[in-house]
Amino acid sequence: MIKSIPLNPLALLKFKITCLVPVYNNQKTVGRVVETLLSIKDIKEVIVINDGSRDLTSKKLQNYLDHHKCNIISTVKNKGKGWAIAMGINEAKGNVILMCDADLALIDISHIVSLIQTFKKNRYQMVVASRGPINSLMSRFFASLSGERIFYKKTLSSKYLQLMKKSGYGVEKIINHAHRSKKVGFIVSQNIGHILKFEKHNFSTCLWEYFKESANVFSMDVRLKFFRAN
Repeated sequence: MIKSIPLNPLALLKFKITCLVPVYNNQKTVGRVVETLLSIKDIKEVIVINDGSRDLTSKKLQNYLDHHKCNIISTVKNKGKGWAIAMGINEAKGNVILMCDADLALIDISHIVSLIQTFKKNRYQMVVASRGPINSLMSRFFASLSGERIFYKKTLSSKYLQLMKKSGYGVEKIINHAHRSKKVGFIVSQNIGHILKFEKHNFSTCLWEYFKESANVFSMDVRLKFFRAN
């Protein structure tokens, strides 16, 4: 008689990565970012959320409309990064979410592969890519707000996604909150050519964008103190 061996549920779980790319007026860099992500074998799906871009971003994205791994979601009105990420997570077919900003001018395959491999090999629940060395509390704070990260989709409940839709630039704070009691790792991805707001907007618009971003981030701390995920 052959003894039945119980299957490990984790062995049945396929590691399928969906990459989310929120885009707003990133005509200079979005092409390179999307092409890099589509070329990575471990990434099974790339969802680009074109969040009301007014420049040539939409035209650039037309090159990927027929790509079998690419799904492009477009809105007429800009609804914010939080809404874009929440929409992408709802549409994602993968059980693992990889987030990548669309303004990385010098993105390289090695940056993303390093993020994925660190997540896989070390059994982290989330890995965040810092854009500089993490050698102080301040640098760790800024690293925690990075837009490049990978985590399991199941970690974010529907309540988190609802909060995320109205979070604007506070989306990373929400994701951090969902992982506050989980194993989180960091890697350093330097020289990826992050485009600053001063390079995309005029001075007054840039100051307003930085003000909104800072207000979103710090107000989210207050909201999360009273937030209950369940």
